[in-house]
Amino acid sequence: MDQHALIWRRAAARRSAPFAGALLAAFVVAPIGTALDPRFFAAALALGVLSVAVMERGAAQRPVAPAFLFLVSAALLRHAVGGASAGVAVVTLVPVTVTALHGTRRQLAPVIAGVAAYFALPVMLLGGVQYPVSGLRSGALYVVVGAMIGYTVQRLGAQVRDRMFEARLRGSAVEDLAFTDALTGLGNRRAWESWLDAAMSAARADGQPLCVAILDLDHFKLFNDSHGHPAGDALLAGAAVSWRRELRPTDILARYGGEEFAAVLPACSLDGAKVVVERIRAATPAGQTVSAGIAQWDGSEDNETLVARADAALYRAKAAGRDRALIAAA
Repeated sequence: MDQHALIWRRAAARRSAPFAGALLAAFVVAPIGTALDPRFFAAALALGVLSVAVMERGAAQRPVAPAFLFLVSAALLRHAVGGASAGVAVVTLVPVTVTALHGTRRQLAPVIAGVAAYFALPVMLLGGVQYPVSGLRSGALYVVVGAMIGYTVQRLGAQVRDRMFEARLRGSAVEDLAFTDALTGLGNRRAWESWLDAAMSAARADGQPLCVAILDLDHFKLFNDSHGHPAGDALLAGAAVSWRRELRPTDILARYGGEEFAAVLPACSLDGAKVVVERIRAATPAGQTVSAGIAQWDGSEDNETLVARADAALYRAKAAGRDRALIAAA
């Protein structure tokens, strides 16, 4: 097995472990002391295994699909062992937490809605002794608590990232200013290089994949000439705000120079990085487009080589007509 495959397998195992552990516990505990419907139990087990497999296949940047598979599996398991009284509803908090760790606020919202459906749909469609209306009370509490946990985890992740960066870079107010781009409020190129060094050290230590992306606003000079420099500055600042909303708490965005930006994407494969970059491109403001080059660290190259590969992919994207993201050659 080559180094890329080994790194990916380790990261996938860490990513899917919460799903696998929670499902294993639920499937062992739920049947104790109750009648079991083998058909629903088998269907729940199959979907549970599928949710773990989908998570392992690179869904760190697309956690909604495995989260929904997990919730459907949990719903079938609950039905197989008696309905609302089965006592397995607590596992619905697992996909919320996993999505909060790996996804964005936009991705977390449908997962919380899925938890609401887990409780509400059986009451509305089946009802009776198995799913009494009174179950909606506990369901509402699970939804509220799940939302609180999810958004708190995302906020804490962002705070931890910011504090780690500050601890690494802030020696004085003057030094802090030296690492900040005044226009966008993002880290500047010097800050980004320090971030990248730290991310490479972390990836080397924990065996997780690491990708970088270089992004360039298309036809920026033409935009400046047509609308004026204040509008150009507003576009750069607006892009920084819009793009940061599309990133996970652990991702890092910096202004690389001029109309170029750079992103560090820890624990992220090339497929996952492409998803993140496409979200960024779709969020570009003022009707503008952006080209991007993406490269995955091979585990041994230095940061200059890694960035050069991403930059070469960016130039290929521009030469191919702009408004696209391309993967760097290995």
